[in-house]
Amino acid sequence: MDEGELDKMEKFGKTHWWYKARAELLAGFVPNAARTMLEVGPGTGNNMLAAKKRGILVEGVEINKKAAQSAQKKGLSIYNSSLEDFRTNKKYDVILAADVLEHIEDDGAALKKIKKMLNKDGRLVLTVPAFQFLFSRHDELCGHYRRYEKNGLRKKLEAAGFDAKFCSYWNFFLFAPIAAVKIIKRRFGKESGSDVSKTPGPVNSFLEAILRLENWCIKKGIAFPFGISIIFVAVPGVAGEKNSNPQKKTL
Repeated sequence: MDEGELDKMEKFGKTHWWYKARAELLAGFVPNAARTMLEVGPGTGNNMLAAKKRGILVEGVEINKKAAQSAQKKGLSIYNSSLEDFRTNKKYDVILAADVLEHIEDDGAALKKIKKMLNKDGRLVLTVPAFQFLFSRHDELCGHYRRYEKNGLRKKLEAAGFDAKFCSYWNFFLFAPIAAVKIIKRRFGKESGSDVSKTPGPVNSFLEAILRLENWCIKKGIAFPFGISIIFVAVPGVAGEKNSNPQKKTL
């Protein structure tokens, strides 16, 4: 990841509308009964801090040394390693991979490794950027190999031994303007780089409110047909049938 993007993650992670709304979305899929959680690619650790405050024993594996050190300074348990090189005999109730899979060249192998680290009744909470036609300079700066579509990602999860329990696109209400801006900038060679920047307070609050409305809809079991991102909740194989998940009907 470009160092500038990492700096922005640290600077805006707790205030930017997108980061705040995504954190709320992810937290809603971490069960209250969870006792252990591993976050793959936690960056500077904001999601881990939120889980730790809930009493969850949380660890992270982060490939970027600067990000790992920043998270460690917050009192978090972070392994500075790639997922491929990470070695552990532990099993976790929850594994969180928030906008990480697109950074890994062999995403299928990554999913198989994640499955091995889950308890038999554990759960994977996964978000990724959606739609390859939206691939932009921002994706390049972030070190993305690809963007995803829902059905293709479901097939990769199933090939890795997961049972997908819930899926929805996210950032649905803002899809049209965001997609239009991305396409127009690319068409006219106006891509300046990062999509993350300081947003004026009232605008920041308004955009966060829109995404929080989406979060509320998703919690009610509503799955959106398209969006800028995708969220998947998956469990290991048939063991997942033992899990109670009222949102399964939305698949």
